[in-house]
Amino acid sequence: MKKLILPVIAALALGITSCGGPSLDDVNVAEIKDACGCVDAMKTVSDVMVAEAEKHGNDAEKLQKDPDSKKVFDEAGKKSMELMKKCSQDLKLEPADMEKCPSFKEFEASAKKLEGIK
Repeated sequence: MKKLILPVIAALALGITSCGGPSLDDVNVAEIKDACGCVDAMKTVSDVMVAEAEKHGNDAEKLQKDPDSKKVFDEAGKKSMELMKKCSQDLKLEPADMEKCPSFKEFEASAKKLEGIK
């Protein structure tokens, strides 16, 4: 699990989002109180990133050159840093805590899609 979370967090730092689907605005870090809240938030950010990446054919170079995507990358990077602080530092959660959550498998599937961005 740790091997999966680190690449996802790195990808989250890119901060990609989408229009019409899940939004970074859907993630309120201050309201997260437990492991499943963290997983749900990470899944939302990951889903947003996947949707944006698919708009650009999963081409990282195109994503970086698109000014709108660049702005979204910055926003998602900030959100991912907030999530990391909240989940790992404030709540002191371990990966095993998150693996027990109902949406973990969905998050894991979304994170695997992010690995396809080249």
